Amino acid sequence: MARGDYVRVTYRTGVGTAQREVVAQTVGAHVRWAEPRKGDQFMSVDVIGQNGEALEKNLFAAADVVMVMEGHQVLKRKAAK
Repeated sequence: MARGDYVRVTYRTGVGTAQREVVAQTVGAHVRWAEPRKGDQFMSVDVIGQNGEALEKNLFAAADVVMVMEGHQVLKRKAAK
C-alpha cells in the first residue's frame, strides 16, 4: 500500500460499533496489517515510513474486530508557491 491507501477497522464498543481509519499520509509510507490468527488477542494496524520504522501504531482487540476494509483515497497535495 502507498500514500493515500487506508485500512478501515470496524470494531465493537460497549454501546455498539465504531470505525477507525488508518491512512498513509506521507509520501513513501504504507499501511501494514495482518489478519489475527486464532488465539491472538490483538490486531495491529501500522503506518510504516520509507525507512521501515513505524510512524503510527494502532492496536485493536482481535475479538472485537467486526470488519477490516482496504481502500485508496486521493490526497490533495499542497500547491507550491
